[in-house]
Amino acid sequence: MLSGADVSVYQGNIQWDVFAPQLDFVFIRATYGTQAVDKKFAYNRVEAARCGLLRGYYHYALPRLGAAEQAQKICSVVGDLEPGELDIVLDLEEMQHEGKVGHVWAPADTLALQEWTRVFVREVKARHPGRSVILYTRHNFWRERLGGCSEFVDCPLWLANYTYGLDSVRARPPASTKEWADWAHKKPLKAWDPWSAWSFWQITAKAVMPGVRGNTVDANLFNGTLSDLRRLARIEEGPVASAQLPTADALWQKLLRLSGRGELRS
Repeated sequence: MLSGADVSVYQGNIQWDVFAPQLDFVFIRATYGTQAVDKKFAYNRVEAARCGLLRGYYHYALPRLGAAEQAQKICSVVGDLEPGELDIVLDLEEMQHEGKVGHVWAPADTLALQEWTRVFVREVKARHPGRSVILYTRHNFWRERLGGCSEFVDCPLWLANYTYGLDSVRARPPASTKEWADWAHKKPLKAWDPWSAWSFWQITAKAVMPGVRGNTVDANLFNGTLSDLRRLARIEEGPVASAQLPTADALWQKLLRLSGRGELRS
């Protein structure tokens, strides 16, 4: 597995010559809503490229506003995608009724959010032929607000799930990014259906990293090899094959079966 981070204006003036060597890839916030551009996007994009990182750009979605307009905004800001750049990311973690007190979620809301996502994905794919859209979300959000919709499983999944320890929100991964995968898998993900496997996993928002003074950093893993990631960034040709990782529940069931057949030894 590979280690990466995602950054925005909230990380301040990143010292990329110090920050980048710790990483295999980085996601950079580009836009949010229909008009706003992250104030550090242009700088972070140039610096990440200069340092040789594989990089992607994400849009923080506000579903209360138009999907097509938001898709057009990030496509306009990012422009053409070059080799070394990953597919556009849709950061979907808000609802169309976000902040409205007393709203009761209804089936019509699920259908509306599905349609919103459909329009955004379709618009981005139209602007970037041959590319997909990486979907950033939480499993419970996708299940409860999108109805577990399987329509978008062709889009690589970037799953936000802070699963480590009893205090998962504030837990900090090791200082060495090479140890992040072992740290995260001490309490593995339980589910990512309807996808058959996750592509990226945001394991915490509390990584402390050299090169970033103003804030902590979101830490991420990529479920594949460097060649897989280079193919996703269109540097190498060929299919991207994320490992079909079993869920924690599936691993437990396997252990029960082995125990029942007497294949486990203390």
